[in-house]
Amino acid sequence: MSWRDTLRPASWRGIAFEVEGDEFKTGRRVQIHEYPQRDKPYAEDLGRSARAYAITAFLIGDDYPERRDQLVEALERPGVGKLVHPFYGEVDVVSTGEVRVTHSKNEGGMCRVDLSFVEAGELAFPSRTTDTSDKVLASAEAAQAASIESFGERFTVDGLPDFVSNAALDDLDTIGGELDAIAGEAVSLDITGLDVSGLLDVEALGTSIWNSVAATVRDPLAEITETTFIGNAIGTLKQVASIALPVVSLVQTASRLQQAINSGAIVDLVQQAALTEMARAAGVNDWLVFDDAVEARDDISGLLLDASANAATDTVFRGLENLRIDTVQDITTRATGAPRVVTIERNLGPAVVAAYDLYEDANRADEIVARNKVQHPAWINPDDPVRVLSE
Repeated sequence: MSWRDTLRPASWRGIAFEVEGDEFKTGRRVQIHEYPQRDKPYAEDLGRSARAYAITAFLIGDDYPERRDQLVEALERPGVGKLVHPFYGEVDVVSTGEVRVTHSKNEGGMCRVDLSFVEAGELAFPSRTTDTSDKVLASAEAAQAASIESFGERFTVDGLPDFVSNAALDDLDTIGGELDAIAGEAVSLDITGLDVSGLLDVEALGTSIWNSVAATVRDPLAEITETTFIGNAIGTLKQVASIALPVVSLVQTASRLQQAINSGAIVDLVQQAALTEMARAAGVNDWLVFDDAVEARDDISGLLLDASANAATDTVFRGLENLRIDTVQDITTRATGAPRVVTIERNLGPAVVAAYDLYEDANRADEIVARNKVQHPAWINPDDPVRVLSE
């Protein structure tokens, strides 16, 4: 097959014409920077040049005037069109520059047309994206404010018998001890050892309880790496969210009833603080493993759903529900591109060999050992499936 056999009938927006000659231009856009007292310049590559097509066309035959007028009209029309080039095939281009139509006495029954086109390319506008992490942080602030406000509306010892204040102090000591035990050390703002005066400023008390819980649940999630997994953090969250206080006597005096309300307000605030702070920490965490992110998302979402269903006020319900929705969206969005956990059912050998075989990085042996709870890195049971990251 000769080169003539590969030529395609030329046309612009469906109007056919004959081609006498053509020119095609492309290349790189380069800016040359020349500096004083330097012999060598710097060539800055600015990307590929726009592809340009110049065609010397002609129309011939008894109907050439009609086809000429149709071609001129098509060339004057704005926007992108389809050029069928005899050598380069179909390309999306725009007509550029002047269109020159010439007639000659010596060439009766025909006209020549000089055409020029440039590739259309793309008109790419900046796309709007939502910062899902910021939405979580904003929702957490709103949920915190609603929870502390609700606590202030429910909790009071003002003007009540001493046993109500003493019961509240005992409850706070119990909560503080539980938080210390969960954290393994004293929390940053201790809520134990208060006196009655510390119960009267209810907003400050609610904030102190909140900060004590926050100090307990924040760190486990903030320090996640490839070898410290989300389960530890979620376990801490569930421990704090399950803290309970002894049930108050059913004697229905006004004071006893307020004592029960106070206990419920403290427990609710502790649980709401734990969930809100965990969601806040998740909002700034870099998700290294997709499966861990999904586990965290589902656990936090389920616990927030339960907490919102038991909310004492509509404001708290809306705060927790908005936080749940934003947290699910945030974790799903930001974890999408993270590596996933895959199961390998073959003998990988020692952990260091497995790491090099899978990732060409022997330093990732500890990751494999930790994820699979291998007792000794030199021996991975060949009969046990091994869970590793996809990349």
